[in-house]
Amino acid sequence: MRRDIERLAAEAFDVAIVGGGIHGAWVALRAQRAGFRVALIEKYDFGAATSANSLKILHGGLRYLQHLDFKRMRHSIAARREFGRLSPHLVRALPCLMPLQAMGIRSPWILGPALLANEVMSMDRNSGVATPARLPAGHLVAKDRCRSLIAPLSAVDAVAGAQWWDAISQHAGQLVLEPLMHATQRGAVVANRVEALRYLSHAGAVRGVVARDTETGREFEVKATSVIDAAGPWAGQLSVAQGLPAKFLPGSWLVGVNLMFKRSLGPDVAVALTSTSRSADSSALLRRAARELFFVPWQGITMVGTDYHEAPSLAAASAPTLSLVERFLAEAASIAPQARLTLDDVALVHWGILPADASSASVPRKSPILAAHRDETGLEGLVVVIGEKLTSAPMLSLKVLEAVRVKATPASSTAASSSPVEPAAASQTLHGQIVHAIRNEMARSLEDVVLRRLSIAQTGHPGIDLLRTCADVVAGELNIPAQDIQKQVNALDRWFVTRGLPEAV
Repeated sequence: MRRDIERLAAEAFDVAIVGGGIHGAWVALRAQRAGFRVALIEKYDFGAATSANSLKILHGGLRYLQHLDFKRMRHSIAARREFGRLSPHLVRALPCLMPLQAMGIRSPWILGPALLANEVMSMDRNSGVATPARLPAGHLVAKDRCRSLIAPLSAVDAVAGAQWWDAISQHAGQLVLEPLMHATQRGAVVANRVEALRYLSHAGAVRGVVARDTETGREFEVKATSVIDAAGPWAGQLSVAQGLPAKFLPGSWLVGVNLMFKRSLGPDVAVALTSTSRSADSSALLRRAARELFFVPWQGITMVGTDYHEAPSLAAASAPTLSLVERFLAEAASIAPQARLTLDDVALVHWGILPADASSASVPRKSPILAAHRDETGLEGLVVVIGEKLTSAPMLSLKVLEAVRVKATPASSTAASSSPVEPAAASQTLHGQIVHAIRNEMARSLEDVVLRRLSIAQTGHPGIDLLRTCADVVAGELNIPAQDIQKQVNALDRWFVTRGLPEAV
């Protein structure tokens, strides 16, 4: 996967995609597989914003049973399966456990049938999925076993437990890169550090985008018959700037927050514990007054999430303050008292922006935003998409592709390569992994390498000495002067301090 600005500027494409997060990446893959000539540009780095914030769970929608939303549940099951098919080396089965009460909605009488319904609706969950990512059937867990599993978190008086299986990503950055690399091997042209400045149009139809290479300052045109704005929460902002219709934009936004701890809290299963919260989903048909926080084991530590904070506008959606982090931590500590959580336990604070639901400003949307008609976007051939969650990307990308009103160019598929993507081997030396990331995965800075290509910093600050070791290799590969690479080291060190020490958030 090579950064080729000359090809972007010289060729004509069927589809130009703005945004290289998880949704833009999957749209690129789907479009290239369908035979379209595809270009994709990303202002920063692939998967660097909202796509980087999650609990890493690729869930199958069991929770949608409380809404009796079977269609959405089926979409989630299918999306989870697609992740397993495309990236079995990045996906693993994750056991999940919910302690149950004697009576009520969280009783074996309700959750037992729910697990059965989940089994019936996900009968095809392992179709085409390799062994590491295949999911067993869920079942009820005996009282003593359930209490033993959750004991490091809580001494809740469970009468039984409901166990089901979801998938979990082993590497968030690579999960975004994987569809992009498959797309480029089939002929797509992608580039990071390229900013979309405005749409090109003629006679009421989109004709591409004017873009700028942020590394050189060069402006150029990416010519395309259709443009898909998939820039995450910033999708639609080009429309606003050009005075085009943008009624599809949500009325308010949320900042989703997940905490990563420095240590494992004990359980080797993801535990769902109930909390009464201002963010409880009042639109649920069942159990409206509470929500579940998930304590997720990952890479030898534990994560907890997700908390949501309202933002009246996109501009107001900013990093969580210390008081918000403390409030969320206090909520988590109250339902998991045995873990004895303190601020010192926080390794990283992950956060991202997502659209709020129209029914409640405190919960996320339950469906994506997809505007594809000229009366919605103002230009024929312009499609704007804002996903509501990371795991919707594989299925949402199909809907986006259906909205593209151009025919694929048959000749474009002849340049496609069917060879599989070759990830960097785990056995490579650190030096070799960094070189691979720069030469084959379009890493353009120390931050790209450390945060989204390697696994050395997934659970927290890897240490200043290791940052400097990585910086030496990056500087040599990218010909970065000593003073500039030192600035990158300092900036990345500060990033970890800001994300890892709440008083600096």
